[in-house]
Amino acid sequence: MPLITLEDSCLAFGHHALLNHVDLQLDPGERVGLIGRNGSGKSSLLKVLAKEIKLDDGKLWHKPELKLVYVPQEPEFGVTSTVYHEVSQGLGHLSQVLNEYHEISQALSEGKGNNEINFLD
Repeated sequence: MPLITLEDSCLAFGHHALLNHVDLQLDPGERVGLIGRNGSGKSSLLKVLAKEIKLDDGKLWHKPELKLVYVPQEPEFGVTSTVYHEVSQGLGHLSQVLNEYHEISQALSEGKGNNEINFLD
């Protein structure tokens, strides 16, 4: 059973067609690379697959239990955020536990005692 299928998919911006009646099927275990010139629609295809943008025409289907994560080409980070914090956000509910562990590890490596560490519930 496929993980993702696109059927007769169309996507255009203005008069520039990025997807013109495209069919695509991704099966379990497959590895795919997208190669193309700037502006040819690689990022747009990924946005369609992640349901960030909608097709002009055609069908997109995901296997119901598929967990799909999309990382934007130019992500927006908080002013005080770290790379570690942003990457850990992709872990869902485990993100909070991992961030707490990281904060405690940092505090301990800086020589702080138990009374100086802010243990979270």
